[in-house]
Amino acid sequence: MDGEIQLFRYEGKPTWYVRFYQQGKRKYVVRSLATSLESQAVDRAIQLWKELVPLIKAGVPTEVLTLPAAVHQYLEAEQTRVDAGLIKPGAHRDKVTQLKTFLIFCKIEELSRISDVQPHSLDGFVEWRRDKSMKVTTGKDGRLQRTSLNKSIREVRAFWKYLRKKRLTSVDLDLMEQTTRHEEERNKNVAYSLDDWALIEAELLRRAQDLQGERREFTPGQQYFHMLMKTLMQVLCDSGMRPREATDLLEWGDITLHETGKTTTERALSGGCALQIRNPKGKGSRITVCDSGVYLKLWRRYAATWRKSNGYRSLHKSDLVFGSPMKDQPYVYSYFGNYFRDVLEKLELKGKGYTIRSSRAFCVTRLLALGHPAYLVSKNLGHTVEVMQKNYEQLSADDLIQQFLKDD
Repeated sequence: MDGEIQLFRYEGKPTWYVRFYQQGKRKYVVRSLATSLESQAVDRAIQLWKELVPLIKAGVPTEVLTLPAAVHQYLEAEQTRVDAGLIKPGAHRDKVTQLKTFLIFCKIEELSRISDVQPHSLDGFVEWRRDKSMKVTTGKDGRLQRTSLNKSIREVRAFWKYLRKKRLTSVDLDLMEQTTRHEEERNKNVAYSLDDWALIEAELLRRAQDLQGERREFTPGQQYFHMLMKTLMQVLCDSGMRPREATDLLEWGDITLHETGKTTTERALSGGCALQIRNPKGKGSRITVCDSGVYLKLWRRYAATWRKSNGYRSLHKSDLVFGSPMKDQPYVYSYFGNYFRDVLEKLELKGKGYTIRSSRAFCVTRLLALGHPAYLVSKNLGHTVEVMQKNYEQLSADDLIQQFLKDD
């Protein structure tokens, strides 16, 4: 680079700018100094010069010195990985969303260039992202959930790691993920208490047997769905399956009944069964053993009779256990969530953190409280013991007292 550093102002604007001539590209490099004070502008111009010289000599484009341009370059590099099939498009969309929010924080903190970011510059990012960012991004007050907060932190760290790898910065960021679920009070997917599950099950049974709604008689399709929800929740609480595994993946051919007993009645009332969970993505594929055999036998009989009575084809092994008989495909998942929330509202159980997925934690907690080995419970769940204990085990004080202080 040749030529002198020149400080100047645009007509009618108080902000100082600096420019110098880049000989190799035969053009001027112009940068805002973000100040109206001449003495401060001189200091910033000298600092900027020192930063630009080694980068330009190394052939690094000077445009990436701004944070928005650096984010753009990083996302373009990540897009090539999407195109190559190395990462999923959904993961890339998450990166875009999280880094856009990061740039909003940088703008608030007046961090416009990579060189503006120092180890302490992002000290307030976690608190802002958790407590204030939703007001900016959605217009509504709210607190960001821990999982979303940690996702945001991971994306910022990945972006900064990219800049360090490109030698665009040598600054180390001290951004750490937040506490695990096990260390903070749980407010979602809370395991049902035994008493509350008894209430939920009774309400589901009442609805399954009720043929008349508030205004009119239920249609056959509505009656079918009532019975389906009752059986689905019973199977989920017995097996610990993920709800979407049951609703979207489980087929009749995946069920193996383990009937024991000498008489026909004894075998019919035998509840043991094995469920083959076949996840096409490979994650979570396993055999889950549970006592849902009776529920599933009754449900199969009901489903077969319903199909025959309403003019639909007979059941096949490849049919989804909890799919729609009218469309031969999974129900829209929001149907299940809306139905379950209505049950909770009817029972005045809203606000306890119960969801359909609470069945998974309920199953784990019950099996552990009954003394089943944690290793076997985790195998049934499709997790390691450590992940199971961190995310699902919610043993209460009563459970522990029953195990350690029970009568000999």
